[in-house]
Amino acid sequence: MTKYAVLGQSFGHRGKEGPGLSNEKLIEAVRKKRFLSGMAEVALQHEMAACLTPEERVRCLRFTVRGHRERGKYLDTNEVFSQEFDWAYKNGITDVYILTHPFIHRAMCMRLARKLGWQYGISVYKIPTGWIPFDKKSYQWWTRGPIRVIIYCIRFVLFGHRGGAVNEMDES
Repeated sequence: MTKYAVLGQSFGHRGKEGPGLSNEKLIEAVRKKRFLSGMAEVALQHEMAACLTPEERVRCLRFTVRGHRERGKYLDTNEVFSQEFDWAYKNGITDVYILTHPFIHRAMCMRLARKLGWQYGISVYKIPTGWIPFDKKSYQWWTRGPIRVIIYCIRFVLFGHRGGAVNEMDES
């Protein structure tokens, strides 16, 4: 029996001010495609989960990634997917739909998701979202615009730098 899930990767955030414009628009896009109607279970990074209505949380949110499993480590894309795929596998999910920002981040996420999907025996599909805006007020400098993302990627490829501050959820 086929069992579907949406796995979501946040893109920036505004710290205590909220999930940020990009995450809000990503949730709006998946809402329009009716993925939040209850046809699929949903696992999201906490910034995206904060964008759901109370009804959507009850109807479909089954897992929220709140921080790195190792205290004090930056919650990166690899760790988010590791937790989400572990959850999907343990819950008998056969097909996952990946929700990410379309500019550069989606390509990286799809590459990683396909690798994990192959390891877990889970089929992986992307959710087309159309254009999602950047958030000029994001706490994470690299998610404020396309040039910044490119600089971040170059920095990562050349020097292995990733992320910035440790996620505030890890500090509690």
